[in-house]
Amino acid sequence: MRGGQVMAALDFIKSDDTSDVVLGDTKAIEGEDAITRTAEGRLVPMGKVLTLKEKRSWQLLLGRKESQVVKRLWCLLSKVLRREVVKNQWRGMPEDVYVPNWQVKVGDNFKSSTVCEDVLNHFSPPTVRSSNSAMQDDVLISRMLLDVCNLAAMLPEGVSRFHKRMHEYEEFSKKREKTKASMAAMKKEIEGFAEKERSWVVKVHELTKRHEIELSNEKKRMEADRLQLKADKEAFNVQQKAFLDEKEGLKASLS
Repeated sequence: MRGGQVMAALDFIKSDDTSDVVLGDTKAIEGEDAITRTAEGRLVPMGKVLTLKEKRSWQLLLGRKESQVVKRLWCLLSKVLRREVVKNQWRGMPEDVYVPNWQVKVGDNFKSSTVCEDVLNHFSPPTVRSSNSAMQDDVLISRMLLDVCNLAAMLPEGVSRFHKRMHEYEEFSKKREKTKASMAAMKKEIEGFAEKERSWVVKVHELTKRHEIELSNEKKRMEADRLQLKADKEAFNVQQKAFLDEKEGLKASLS
């Protein structure tokens, strides 16, 4: 379809520019100039009865044009796919976001007047272009001169502020580098303290373990001494009882 109306097949074949043609399924009207594809894969007119001479003319015409139609269809399909890629890239953005419809490629630069013209033609959103188009010549020229003059007047101040901000950014970058260096030194120092702390923890653990072993050995020694003292005390009590018994026996024998 072109301009909201069904486009004739021959017009489509003969047209050199099909960028504004929208492909869609439409119902053919009896007798209209339409084309269909047969089971053999041939493009033939439909909707009217043709004579043998007309059929041969159509076959010759379509035989020559079919490859051109396929090429143009592929070009149109490629444009649609590129538009879909752009839509997918901007999917998720609000519907009222303006996306310039220019033909600028990734490798293009502003050394080409064609590229610059394409950018300028699509730079402004449609509302701005419409507003500019509605201006009268003298108003548009006056507005353009006014804006260009003000832009030229503001450029020195803008450049001066840019250099000032760049100087501030350089100073900030130097301070940031110094801060990074000091933070790296502090980090290294902290790592040294952490290593010392780990070594001290190991030493304290070793001393604690050694103290626990010595304390356990001392407890065992004291327990052995206590048992030995108890045994000596019991033996002394036995000897003392025997001595008392012997003493009483001697007293009894003397009396």
